[in-house]
Amino acid sequence: MDEILKELVKNIPVGVALVYMVRMFLLDNQQRDEKRLAHDTEMETSRVANAKEREADRRNYELEINNMWANHIRSVIENQNNSFENISTAIAGHEAASRERYEKMSITQELFKAAKEARERKEA
Repeated sequence: MDEILKELVKNIPVGVALVYMVRMFLLDNQQRDEKRLAHDTEMETSRVANAKEREADRRNYELEINNMWANHIRSVIENQNNSFENISTAIAGHEAASRERYEKMSITQELFKAAKEARERKEA
């Protein structure tokens, strides 16, 4: 038993050194894992923030495009309404001018008819 104790005492410094090296290795692995986890968390937070920013930019772009379309369609409709009003005004003016021409033609026809009757009376 004394031999075993002597060998054990001789090898204790090597065993302690081995245990210390394993402990240092495990601590280093733990610190590396903690740093990696912190970095992954930071990257995920950054990714989420960038995704939200991109989504906000995309939404603003879509709103801008929709507003441009709405303004374009509004201007087309306004131009169309102005054209319809101009056409209606032109048609109303044409109707009035036509009515006046027809009235003048009626008067002219009546004068022509009266002149024809007067001539026929003179000849008769």
